[in-house]
Amino acid sequence: MATPERSVIEAVDRMTDAPSTTELIPAYTFRVRNLSIWYGEKRAIDDVTLDIASNAVTAIIGPSGCGKSTFIRALNRMHELVPKTRVEGTVFLNGEDLFFIPALSIPRSFGAASAWFSKNRIRSPQCRSAKMSSLACD
Repeated sequence: MATPERSVIEAVDRMTDAPSTTELIPAYTFRVRNLSIWYGEKRAIDDVTLDIASNAVTAIIGPSGCGKSTFIRALNRMHELVPKTRVEGTVFLNGEDLFFIPALSIPRSFGAASAWFSKNRIRSPQCRSAKMSSLACD
């Protein structure tokens, strides 16, 4: 068996080097601890604890009415717009308590939009760019 060329060996050695400490990425973007959410007297989410990894795709899957959209709205702090909503538990965004971060500095586009479009039957790009008030397109 032939010996590999030196340039190939050097390339493999470089690939196994550890990343520099200046490029450390947090292991989790979100860390949710004992999250419960109520709309009035109705409990929508009960005691959820979940870590959401950084730089990974995470899907929230479940039957209709199980709290998927409520959970995503809580990550966006959109639940604060709904009257008589109560939240218990802690959500950390990149290590900071989400509920102590100014709301305007939290990105609002990481998943709640797809649930809204689905709920309102907005599918085509032309409809998405149209005015969003009680619009239903196919």
